[in-house]
Amino acid sequence: MGWCLYSERWVLHSTAEYAEDIIAQTGLKKPSEITLNKVAEQLFQEFQRTGLNISQPFFKKAHRWKHAAIFSCSDFLGQLWRD
Repeated sequence: MGWCLYSERWVLHSTAEYAEDIIAQTGLKKPSEITLNKVAEQLFQEFQRTGLNISQPFFKKAHRWKHAAIFSCSDFLGQLWRD
């Protein structure tokens, strides 16, 4: 049947500090479904605090990007202009 054309879709990203806190609690192993469900709910609760008119989702899912890395622009500027 496909997606409803009138529904909204949101992708929420945590802060680095929040992710570090979750990793400190769970370690680097794959998070359990219980942990991922907790993360999804916490992120959604924070999103609701924005004051936007947000309807209740019919689907929420959290995951950790296994190979995600955070870099600042300054990490690359020297590399870009060195050649």
